[in-house]
Amino acid sequence: MAKMTNLEIVNDILSDMDAEEVAVIGDTVESDQVFKLVRSTFDGLVAARNIPEHKGLFELVESTSATPSVMTMPTNVIELDWIQMDVRTDESAGVARRYTEIDYVDPEEFIVRIRNRNDTDTTVDILDDTTVTGDTELFIRNERAPSMYTSFNDEHIVFDAYNSALDTFIPSLKTQCWGTLEPTWVSTDGGTQDMDLDQFPRFISIIKNRSNAVIKSAPNAKEERWERKLTITAQATRHRARKLVRQTDFGRVGARQRPSVLSNRSNS
Repeated sequence: MAKMTNLEIVNDILSDMDAEEVAVIGDTVESDQVFKLVRSTFDGLVAARNIPEHKGLFELVESTSATPSVMTMPTNVIELDWIQMDVRTDESAGVARRYTEIDYVDPEEFIVRIRNRNDTDTTVDILDDTTVTGDTELFIRNERAPSMYTSFNDEHIVFDAYNSALDTFIPSLKTQCWGTLEPTWVSTDGGTQDMDLDQFPRFISIIKNRSNAVIKSAPNAKEERWERKLTITAQATRHRARKLVRQTDFGRVGARQRPSVLSNRSNS
């Protein structure tokens, strides 16, 4: 089965429903209804599956000098695997970038590891932006590159430090991240959706089942299961940043093991 355009999908489903096919999506109420189901089904499959071919590199979105160690996840990122940052201390011409992976710690551990920093020291800034940290003040080092990060809301990434001698806030171009990127929805009649060829038969089948249930108001147990699955998936994928935590691989000789954060509780 070849990839079908949006118009071909809509007409294929309209034909199955014994409805009039269209030259342009939106020519009839039913064609518009079917296309809305195409969109919601596409969004559901994106949320429900970790599609390897959509893994890719991206940068974090930079903040401002008011929150210099805070960055934001791009809206098209489904899952974050790791963050690397250029941590060089000399940015003179000819000095090579030096990327290193920044460790993720959960919010509670992050607070434990920074709370004993001296907030009266000139090398420590107080971060108290309520949209990022709630009512918690965070003591952020301002004289070096970060060594760890966390997220309190699955949107903002909070680093434990930044180098104010080089930047007033951490710039996007210093970050390199790897994760699962959301496939791009194509809205044109002649466009094809951003998914592998072998996923199309299931994609079309789901839309047909949903069309019969939703448009023709026919009782359909599959549609009910689909809606339940979307609800469960949405709950399971809420914590994007926490996906970064790597499990220790005890079964493979030589595998890198993430040291227990419980053994590193110090004045970081």
